[in-house]
Amino acid sequence: MHKFERVADTTLKEPFGQDPPNGFEVGADIPDRSRVIVGVSIRMAGGNITTLQISGRRLDPDTGKLVGDVNVFTAGSEPHHSLEVKVDGNNLSEGPNRVLTGLWARAHPGNITSLKLWTKSINEDGQLEGLVSVQAGSPPPSGFEAELILPRPFVATGIGLRAHPGNVTHLCGEFSILKPTYSGVQMH
Repeated sequence: MHKFERVADTTLKEPFGQDPPNGFEVGADIPDRSRVIVGVSIRMAGGNITTLQISGRRLDPDTGKLVGDVNVFTAGSEPHHSLEVKVDGNNLSEGPNRVLTGLWARAHPGNITSLKLWTKSINEDGQLEGLVSVQAGSPPPSGFEAELILPRPFVATGIGLRAHPGNVTHLCGEFSILKPTYSGVQMH
């Protein structure tokens, strides 16, 4: 009997739920319903986002713990290029059982300069708690250009980005609900 499930995959787009006029330049998700995102890495070239890496780990449905190695999924026009900012899921200092619940990004024309990930830990009851941020790159001089924070009980399962002209203009998050169950019977 499973104690935890990932259910209700859906999409949230910023700003204001809009698609960019020419689509997202890069996007990646974790279609495996047993995995969640624990890290994100990005690169820009020529004012466009060319490389996106998302790191995922398997959610054990019986314990609610993240188990196994970090798996990396890449996307973009240069998916295997070096990255400008990286938070890969192995270096989350607040503990190994943290999942992505938000993302902020900033570019200075032509390069991603700042990336902040918001994470929460999964407690024994399957609830998300303890919002903590992890930042890569230099501190932004005037805030982030694109921000996406998911409310409880959502966890990120995909990311999409677009830049123009060399600034992050759109951010898309695919997310799911982490739903606790009890003795194999879903709680409502």
